[in-house]
Amino acid sequence: MLEDSRHTRMKPDAQSLATDSAVAGLIGIIFIFLGLSFGVWLVAQLAGQVHDTRVQWTTGPDVGKSVPYFQLQGGTAWLAMGQFALGVVLLIQSALLALTVITAKGTRGVIIICLLLSIAAAGANVVAVVMQIRMGFAQPIVSVIAFALAGYSAFTHGRRLVGLQK
Repeated sequence: MLEDSRHTRMKPDAQSLATDSAVAGLIGIIFIFLGLSFGVWLVAQLAGQVHDTRVQWTTGPDVGKSVPYFQLQGGTAWLAMGQFALGVVLLIQSALLALTVITAKGTRGVIIICLLLSIAAAGANVVAVVMQIRMGFAQPIVSVIAFALAGYSAFTHGRRLVGLQK
């Protein structure tokens, strides 16, 4: 073990939390827009409505019927799911970090929640990568990038958590 482990610790201060809140919010908005089709599908499912993908079967017994969202070619739904999940997680983190900066309370609890959310977003994007590959999409680059961002977020919050220890 390293004698000097300061490089693995990052004591959270108001400035770094505010910066991370702003960056997470901006990137979160981008990823929500990238995965918006999943959000639309999710709202339709929660409302008990049919989601029309605007893609029709051209062969087989379902000719002319709408292709179900999760059967779209290339794992489109899985890609959007990972993007939307990361976007929502980053927006939640942004709000929590901003609240922590404003109130100056609950830093440890917020960082733990942000760490767990980041791990969940990374997991969602691992699922997205695997499912896209299984559906024949050989290079799910955007899902890999989303996984990397979620992983980096988890790493950063983990360092902050260690930095809070005395």
